Amino acid sequence: MKTLISLLVLFLPLDTMAKKQFDIEVIIFKRVADERKSSESWPNIIPKISMEHVGSFEDKNYLVKKKAKVLPYSEYKLIDQAKSLEKYEDFTVLFHRTWRQGNQGKAYSPIFHIQGGEDYSKQSSFKRMPEPFYELDGKLQVYVQHYLYLETQIDLREIKISDDVPLERNQVQQSTVRREKNIIQETKKNKFIKSYRMEQKRLIRSSETHYLDHPFIGIIVQIRRAEESTLL
Repeated sequence: MKTLISLLVLFLPLDTMAKKQFDIEVIIFKRVADERKSSESWPNIIPKISMEHVGSFEDKNYLVKKKAKVLPYSEYKLIDQAKSLEKYEDFTVLFHRTWRQGNQGKAYSPIFHIQGGEDYSKQSSFKRMPEPFYELDGKLQVYVQHYLYLETQIDLREIKISDDVPLERNQVQQSTVRREKNIIQETKKNKFIKSYRMEQKRLIRSSETHYLDHPFIGIIVQIRRAEESTLL
């Protein structure tokens, strides 16, 4: 009898944890900043972000596989924060989403493809560019490893104009390999696209609003415990 009671005590918390789900809301915005005033270096050649095991918010099969669900606008709780950012000329919101997922570990939790802002491939001035080619592009994952963690690997791409940058016509083809050049140029003008990468891992406390800082990118994230009556 004592053995049976011990087993029940042991497995009850695990069952409770298995039912735990979180609503995750993320705002990503760009900020106006002068690269020359930054203490960090921003190379023109960066590794390509691996999109292995990454899924889209629009991919229903991926959402089902990962037991995740995109939530409607009515479930957004950080609308006022997003509106406040838009009031300032130095900030532009590029991404705002809310979704629900379980408390899986790193190996099983969804990794979402993050895209937002302008699609540069629609500009006629840039040639041989992949489609689409968004201003904001990367991946984001929330998972449980004793605690809640958020990992980001995101590029902010900005159009630059310089007289010092040489023309590189084969850049886009070279970006298909493991490393990608960080310059895509126009044929007549020294107009190019440069990426600024945000790569962070942050411990997140549920029900608190967190801010991830970067010279060119800001992320506001809130992870809320889903109400039991609304669990997937």
